[in-house]
Amino acid sequence: MEYIAGESREQDVSGEQVDKMLAMMKMYGIKGGDLGKSKELMNALAYFAVTGDSSGFKEADSGRALNPAVWVGISLARWLMNHLPHNKKNREMKEFMNNLGAILPENEDLKRLIKGEKELDEESKKKALETLSKITNQYKIFNGLEGDISAGLGENVIMMEFLKQRKKAMEIGLYRYAGENSKEVLKLAETNKNEFEIMLERKIIRAAMTKKDVNDININTNEGQMVLKEYEYFAKIVTVKLGGKWEDVKDKWNKADFFMISEEGLGSGYKPAGFRGHFYNDRITVFKGDMIVEFRRANVDPEDDKKFGTIAPNLYGMSPMNREGKSFTVNGVTYSDYFAMKLSNLNTGKGTNECDIPQCPYVNKGINPRADKPKDQPSWALRGVLGHPGGPTYNWSEGCQTIYKDDYKTFMELFWDGSLNGEQGGYRYDLKGYYFLLTQ
Repeated sequence: MEYIAGESREQDVSGEQVDKMLAMMKMYGIKGGDLGKSKELMNALAYFAVTGDSSGFKEADSGRALNPAVWVGISLARWLMNHLPHNKKNREMKEFMNNLGAILPENEDLKRLIKGEKELDEESKKKALETLSKITNQYKIFNGLEGDISAGLGENVIMMEFLKQRKKAMEIGLYRYAGENSKEVLKLAETNKNEFEIMLERKIIRAAMTKKDVNDININTNEGQMVLKEYEYFAKIVTVKLGGKWEDVKDKWNKADFFMISEEGLGSGYKPAGFRGHFYNDRITVFKGDMIVEFRRANVDPEDDKKFGTIAPNLYGMSPMNREGKSFTVNGVTYSDYFAMKLSNLNTGKGTNECDIPQCPYVNKGINPRADKPKDQPSWALRGVLGHPGGPTYNWSEGCQTIYKDDYKTFMELFWDGSLNGEQGGYRYDLKGYYFLLTQ
């Protein structure tokens, strides 16, 4: 790498430097938007991220200012050439480009940016960096972090963080879906690690580029068939991991009035100001009739997993209920005694009408594996686990599955039937379905 100061050298990049850079930004109140206004500020931060050298900054009367002697200005392609072994660079970026093309075939600007094409105009480069930032943030959310990368950080920093989070997600995802015996599980699920990583990256890219908080897709379209295939692929792997038969699960899915799938780390990462506990980084999806409806501001964790238990990944019965005495408000409208869902353990033999979950099979008998002392005693069993709205200051969950309240009205509408009660309409409390928690 070349710097204005005349020094030319190469140095390994630690992903920790990116984290420190982000911490520095927060400490000094530097926002992503500020970087777009100051090329010097962006380059000083990039230099710090690459080298760990903070000499690009100096103290001034006005606060944190810049030492203009430091300059970093290399393309993504050149950065990759410097910091990745040639074969690994080619393989990783070829894989990403292929997966990007499968989900975003029209996004040529990002491909050109990654290739380091010099003739890319500033507007196209800006759009490409925004796309790369979104994908990087979804990787971070998938990995349990906040999505705090902005296009203003510059291509070098974003690419470093992208590569770091991408690698981490492949490791986390393999364990999260396939478990400790992933090689055997994938084989029994009629797939392999290479195909799994392709499907996972495409899944994460699609989640990153979904614009709406509530994303509805007609299952009979080409997009709908692609998305259905995605969900079935990962549901089959988890079914095998849990010791079940995919044919049985698929049969239940096809015959149910509705089927729901929830996954850790595929939500938008929405976190209102002042929010405490687990934020809305998960996704809950409803399959009903011809529609796939993805709720991207959802949570499958309790507010505090050191205090409360939560259900383990598994297939559960699910049925509607009227949640008496509870209410939530959206845009000044209060919904009282609202429509909610209750979960039941299919292995108890009590049927989908039961609200009781004495234990969740396969994983720690329903006790949150991350909690040392859930609730009042280590053997506390989950009871009355529901699907209901989540709040703006915390997710309102002591083990329940939640959808952010502003989107929950849309969720309820999926179960509204305008022909009931003399065409006055009403909710379908008679429906029976399933809830498949894939990952948590």
